Amino acid sequence: MSSTSSVSHDSGKLIEAPAQFTAEAYIKSFAEYQKMYRRSIDDPNTFWANIADQFHWHKKWDKVSDCSFRDDVHIKWFVGGQTNISYNALDRHLDKQDRKSVV
Repeated sequence: MSSTSSVSHDSGKLIEAPAQFTAEAYIKSFAEYQKMYRRSIDDPNTFWANIADQFHWHKKWDKVSDCSFRDDVHIKWFVGGQTNISYNALDRHLDKQDRKSVV
């Protein structure tokens, strides 16, 4: 039996993920997902800072979030940070020796 499962929205039935999928998954179990979710709710700034640390930043952020739901409603993430989403999505995954064009 696999350690990763999901609930079907149609029937509420628990469906186990294939073991090969589970072995290669970023989150390997429903229990691990629940722990991550709880951390994201209990301490969102630390949680998202840890996730963001996995990316390349030209300049690291000064503040993880700046949110206000009062008069000046705004939600800002990674205030003061600079990154390049294309670099993070593509280039950083290329082996330095294998810089072939991907476009």
